Amino acid sequence: MFQRIKNLFIPSVQIKISDETNLNVEQYINPLLEEFFTIEVRNKLRGKKVEIIIPIDYKNAVYKHSCNEEKAHYDANGLSESMGHFCIPLDSKSIEFRIIINKSTFDEYQYFSTIFHELTHVVDFNDYISHYGNPVLMSRNTKHENYYFDFYLWTEFNAKKTGIYRIQTELEKNERYLSLPVATQNFIQDVETANGQLPQLYHLMHFFARISAQNNSLIKYDSQIYPIIYLNDKFGNNIEQIHNAMDNIKNFEDFQNDKNYLKYLFNW
Repeated sequence: MFQRIKNLFIPSVQIKISDETNLNVEQYINPLLEEFFTIEVRNKLRGKKVEIIIPIDYKNAVYKHSCNEEKAHYDANGLSESMGHFCIPLDSKSIEFRIIINKSTFDEYQYFSTIFHELTHVVDFNDYISHYGNPVLMSRNTKHENYYFDFYLWTEFNAKKTGIYRIQTELEKNERYLSLPVATQNFIQDVETANGQLPQLYHLMHFFARISAQNNSLIKYDSQIYPIIYLNDKFGNNIEQIHNAMDNIKNFEDFQNDKNYLKYLFNW
């Protein structure tokens, strides 16, 4: 198999693009890396390594780079296709981050969102690991004690919102826009087919992120886009407090300040 590997050294961070597809996707990725890796981000990730993998077989790559707990989940429930995947570091020092990008992401505009989404997870998880340790090494009880599940939901909101912002900027240049009513219907379908509370909340975070990325307070009054009756029935009457709390957390420092409030809202 022909594999092209390109190393891009950004001061204090080593980036490796592993393209197994021969699609020359570096031309799309490199400008986004230069945009994403600000001085602040480079300083946060000082001494870390980030590998961006574009595999021929996406599902196989995700499984290969997953931790044992994730592999057990995939063995039991299957592994669905997606646009991108963040891999929690498996090395003992937690310095090697990987993101896996589905080659279909580059067919049109989706890669703008996916790359920013997964890179945001790198920053957020680096902050979490620096403070609490690697969740791969934690028991479920320890994860609860260390606010991991609250963090997991927040970083999904944060990453999705960041990705949506980026793709919207690109779409608007060509007078194209995301369809929120369609996204809402997809969200409801995802929730109804999700297995368990955490997967349902995962989809809720992505839904909230799409709404928040619009910067339009009136959007919550459109039941086709923001089905408040369904949300209250499915997730409880504190749904708006959860959404507002996520909106108010802009970074990991904010998360640290609000983590106990999140735990209270989610009622773990």
